[in-house]
Amino acid sequence: MVKNFAIIDNINIDFSNGFTAITGETGAGKSLLIDAIGLLLGDRASSTMVRNGESKAIVEGVFTDLSSNTIDLLKEYEIFEDEDLIIRKEIYSTGKSTTRINGYAVSVNQLDEIAKTIADIHTQNDTKKLFEPKNYLSFIDNKESIKILKLYQNERYEFINSFKNYKNIKDDIDNYQKDRDYLQYQYEVLVNANLKEDELEALVVYQIGALMSFAKAYGVSVEHVRPHGAMYKMAGEDFTFSCAIAKAIKKCSEWLVYYAPVGDITAKVA
Repeated sequence: MVKNFAIIDNINIDFSNGFTAITGETGAGKSLLIDAIGLLLGDRASSTMVRNGESKAIVEGVFTDLSSNTIDLLKEYEIFEDEDLIIRKEIYSTGKSTTRINGYAVSVNQLDEIAKTIADIHTQNDTKKLFEPKNYLSFIDNKESIKILKLYQNERYEFINSFKNYKNIKDDIDNYQKDRDYLQYQYEVLVNANLKEDELEALVVYQIGALMSFAKAYGVSVEHVRPHGAMYKMAGEDFTFSCAIAKAIKKCSEWLVYYAPVGDITAKVA
C-alpha cells in the first residue's frame, strides 16, 4: 500500500511470483513506486515525500516466503509473529518518520539488517548486496544446504569438544606416569641408601669433627663445637645441624685461606 506519497493518492499493488513489469508514460509515477519500496528497505525518508496538503504519507509492504536468515533476525529482535513480514513506514510533513515491523517499532539499523535479507533494488550504480561478501553464499544456498551446514557445524562442535576432553585425559595419564616414575625413583634411592635412625646427627658430628681437625692441623685454635640436643653450640650461639656445618665451613675456609697457601694445604692433606 502507498498512500499520500508525492503525487500518489492511494494505491495497492500485488506483485505475483515471477517477473513483473511496471509501464506507463513519463511522469506517471513509476519511479515513485520504486522509491516507496526503497523506503521499506531502509532508504531515508523526507518530508517532501508527503503529498501536498496531507499530514503524513504511508508506505506498507507485506513480504512472504521468508528466508531462514530473515526469520532468525526477526526472532533475535523479538518481532517474529508468523510466516509473513509486514513493514510499515509513516512519514510526517513535520519531517518525523516512524517504522514498524509486524506492529513493533524498530530502529533504522534493525530495518537495514532485516531489509538486506528480503530484497534488493537494482538501479544504476546501486548494487549493494552484490558487493557485500557476507551475502555471497546466500546467492547459491537453499534451505537444504543450510540444513546440512548447520548439521555439520553441530557435529564439528561436538568433535572439537570430545577431542579436547580426550587430550586432557591423555595429558593427565602422561603426567601421572611421569609422577609415578619419579616417585618410584625416589623410593629406590631411599631404599638403597639404607638410612638409619639418628644417621643425620652422626653425619653432622663427623663433618664438623673433620673440619675442626683439618683446621687444627695448621695450628689454628678453634673453639670446640659440641652437640647440644637437637642444636649445636658455636661461640655461645645455637645452630641447627645444617647451619652449624655451614658456619664451620665458612670459618675453616677463612682460616685456611689466611694461614696456608694452596700448595701447603694440598701437601698437608696428602
